Amino acid sequence: MHIKLILHGLAIFFGIIAGASALLSSQNKIPLFICFSLIAAVFELTIPFLQINKIVSPQINYSLQRVLSNYAPGIVVNGVIWQNDFEEYLFRIQNEHAKVEIYDLRIDMDVLGGIVTQSIFSQEGCENINFSSQPFLSSGIGNRKNITKTFKTYSNNLKINIAKLFPEGRCELKLLIKTLPRMAQDESGFFGVDYRYFDQDGHIEKKSLRHKILLKNGKLMFIDISSIIEGTHKRSISMIPERPLIFKKDGRVVIKENNLTNQSSEPGPPLD
Repeated sequence: MHIKLILHGLAIFFGIIAGASALLSSQNKIPLFICFSLIAAVFELTIPFLQINKIVSPQINYSLQRVLSNYAPGIVVNGVIWQNDFEEYLFRIQNEHAKVEIYDLRIDMDVLGGIVTQSIFSQEGCENINFSSQPFLSSGIGNRKNITKTFKTYSNNLKINIAKLFPEGRCELKLLIKTLPRMAQDESGFFGVDYRYFDQDGHIEKKSLRHKILLKNGKLMFIDISSIIEGTHKRSISMIPERPLIFKKDGRVVIKENNLTNQSSEPGPPLD
């Protein structure tokens, strides 16, 4: 309980005793009334002079960095057949505050590519980490009349939920991303984070931050923490096919048998 509430409660308590003392038949009722009234007044008048340290909003640090890798196409890396257009990234988030806990932390990001897999690389001081981004059969191809085949796609969206992030707690996720063959220099993704914390009065406060995910030197993704998106903003939710699609002049859509970036092998899904 907050110290102000305690003092206010004590003031009420001694005020009641002072009132009860005035109803006594004893000749000491007046001294007792004055005594308890003064005690109640002291507690109540002390409240405005209390110096309570204000709890500032806990700051969180987050980043998205590419992990250098030189895997040869076709080898199995963490259950996935590696391809030339695959890249590994490390997403990191940390509570910078030494005393304040963060609750209901929600991350929503649209990367520039398709998320093949995601996994927890390391974590300390986190409770109930959940994330969602799975490849799935989203559509079909064929001719103008019929869908003859379904195909797997990778979503560019990743949602992460952390129930509780302790003071100085951190979490690192490793992302395997299928990159896009061509991207404009001004292409951008989206990063959003929402979280809650308790202020010094025990009230729940909420904070939200929005940033762009940009390209450095035309190829390396990073979260642009130098600027914050205000107001409304556009998002691009994409589904990246596991294999390239070829659009025929007669209206048919077929799957290219070989990867555009590696003619000798096909992009492989996670192995069972």
